[in-house]
Amino acid sequence: MSVNDGPRYERLTTNGFLHQHSRMHRVAFRSFQPPSIHMGRISSAVVTLALSVALSACSSSSEDAAVPATSTASVSSTSSSTSTPATATTVESTTTTDAADPTAEELSASIDAFWALYVELGSSKEPFDPAIRQRLEERTSGAELTTLFDYFQSNALAGYYIQGAISSSITVVSATATEAQVRDCYDDTTGLYRISNDERVDTDDPARHQVVYTLVNEGGVWKVSRILDEGMGCIVSS
Repeated sequence: MSVNDGPRYERLTTNGFLHQHSRMHRVAFRSFQPPSIHMGRISSAVVTLALSVALSACSSSSEDAAVPATSTASVSSTSSSTSTPATATTVESTTTTDAADPTAEELSASIDAFWALYVELGSSKEPFDPAIRQRLEERTSGAELTTLFDYFQSNALAGYYIQGAISSSITVVSATATEAQVRDCYDDTTGLYRISNDERVDTDDPARHQVVYTLVNEGGVWKVSRILDEGMGCIVSS
C-alpha cells in the first residue's frame, strides 16, 4: 500500500464512523515501530548461554508433553469399549414401522364427510355463531377452514342458507401417509335460499363440477385443506 492510499480512502468514504476508524487504524500502524537498540553489542557468551537454556527448556517441554498424550489414548480406548452396549441399544430403540398410505375408500369417505358437514352447517337459519369454527375443524384445515368460516358468516349476515346435497366421484392423484391429492367430478344439487321466505336466489346448473382437493392427515383424520377449481362440465366415466 502506498502512502497516499490512506487519505484517498478517507475522501471516498462518506460515513463519519468509517473516517474515524480509518484514522485510528493508521495511527496505530505508525505507532508500532521496532525498538532501537542503544545498549551496545550483546556478548556472544550471553547469546550462547541463552540459546542453551532455550534448547534445554524445549527438550524438557517435549518430554513432559508426551505423558498426557499416552493417558488420553488410554482413556479414549476405555470410552470406546464401554460405549458399545449403548450403541446396540440405540439401534434397537429406533426401529419403527412406517404408516400405511390411505386407500381410495378412506379418502372418499373423508370427502363425503366434508360435504356432509358443509351442508349441515350451511343449512342453519340461526344467527351466525363463531363457535362454528370448532365444527369446521372436524373436517377442514388451513386455508379451506378459513374460507368456509368466512363464507358461512357472510351468508348468515346476508340472510341466506344452503339446502341440497353433493355427490362425489373421486380419483386419487397421489397419496402418502400425511398428504393426498384427489380429483373429484361432483354433482352439486345444493341451492342458496333466502331465510325470510325460503326463496331460491341462485340458478341451478346441472353440469358436474371438477376440483382437486388437498387433504392432510391430522391425528388420523383426513381433512380438506385446499380446493382447486378446475371448472364445470366434467364427465364421470362408467
